[in-house]
Amino acid sequence: MSKLIIDNLTKQERTKIIPLRWFANIIERPAKFALNKAIDQDDMNSYGISYKFWGKLQYILYKPVYAWGTYYVWNQESLNEFLKELNEEGQND
Repeated sequence: MSKLIIDNLTKQERTKIIPLRWFANIIERPAKFALNKAIDQDDMNSYGISYKFWGKLQYILYKPVYAWGTYYVWNQESLNEFLKELNEEGQND
């Protein structure tokens, strides 16, 4: 296998202002935590104050992440080629 799956990702930076990008990337972890807590509350069918709190918190925290954060996007063509190579190697084994 000549390529890694990470080679299929393209880095997209939403802003060129580095401190904003750092801030957004740091805020992403608590935003994910709040989202997971809201999903957990939803799974337990608990739609009280705690659910609303975590939902609103993740909504607020994800705004800078979406505006200034760093994203990794799949390059679909190279991903398809990678999966084809992987399937061919699996069939050869």
